[in-house]
Amino acid sequence: MNRTGMKKTIGFFIPFYFMFFFIPSSVFSHALELIPQRLVLEGRERSTTLMLINRSSEPVRYRIENTLVRQTITGANERVTDPSAEEEAILNMVRFSPRQVSIGANDVQTVRIMARKPAGLPAGEYRSHLLITNIPPQTKVEETEDIAVKIDIVVSTSIPMIIRHGETSVSLKAEKPLVQPRPDGGGLLTTRIIADGNRSVFMDALLYHGKELLTASRGFAIYQPNGMRDVSFTLTNQLPPAGSSLRLVLHDREKEGEPVLKEIPLVLNY
Repeated sequence: MNRTGMKKTIGFFIPFYFMFFFIPSSVFSHALELIPQRLVLEGRERSTTLMLINRSSEPVRYRIENTLVRQTITGANERVTDPSAEEEAILNMVRFSPRQVSIGANDVQTVRIMARKPAGLPAGEYRSHLLITNIPPQTKVEETEDIAVKIDIVVSTSIPMIIRHGETSVSLKAEKPLVQPRPDGGGLLTTRIIADGNRSVFMDALLYHGKELLTASRGFAIYQPNGMRDVSFTLTNQLPPAGSSLRLVLHDREKEGEPVLKEIPLVLNY
């Protein structure tokens, strides 16, 4: 737009927020790698570190916040905007530094994290999430007679920060599966996995028919206090006959060797 005798400089800053919770850093950004992608302190452990690795050839900046997240029955994680007093207390247990980082090309930044447990803390698991958000580079909008539009893409990811205190335990079970057959002979099997206890669980779920591995769902968590999650399995081959017995084998991703947490029989009805 050009008007004689008038000079305008108009900059529109339009941020788009894409919140990706509990996903691999490769999905968050090809340039940034997070190690580890889950932070857990238990027993006498009081501190840990998070490494942010810039794999790109350009410097980058990130802001780090401590946030609260609630998990839905579908496994979606939603940021808490109305925390209770108990949830606010969880945020106060976590101290970390720095809160904003500038990382050079192919360089590493370490974030130091400490847990401060209040006296009289009941046994259980206390969870917040470190939200890591890129800070777009500042660019100068030059004076012009036209309208200038600047679009900043702001992308965030978060990783769980878990503090376990005292005795914690969890037991697992699964509800009757729901099967949606497809015309090609495959289908979608969904079961609700219930985690009873005072801690979360991070696991793989493998579905077997006899000794044959049909499909798997890997690297998912069930958090308290919701304690349940619907997990779906895509069956690409011919479905076993109705009435067949399947085995749902749950493996612990937190422990070395990923030991079996629970094996649950499922009957296929459709």
